[in-house]
Amino acid sequence: MESSDNGPNVVFFEASEADQTYLQARLQTVAPVFLTELLNRSSAHAARDAEVASVFIHSRVDSETLNLLPRLRCIATDPRATTISTSRPATGAASL
Repeated sequence: MESSDNGPNVVFFEASEADQTYLQARLQTVAPVFLTELLNRSSAHAARDAEVASVFIHSRVDSETLNLLPRLRCIATDPRATTISTSRPATGAASL
């Protein structure tokens, strides 16, 4: 994932084709990356340059995962059913 001149680097995890179609039509000022995999320690490398990450209910957003995303500034999630660690990352990652 490379830096975009069109706004922040945005990554959507657990994104279906329908999600991608819907979001691309509405996100005119960014060039998002869509991944079908969930966010966890193993998949974080795919979003290492992300400034914004969108996750859904199966993603694991803990301090170890956040430490692998040093540029992350915002996490958007489904507010109905996601577990988010509230412990502060040791260094270099966004705090919740």
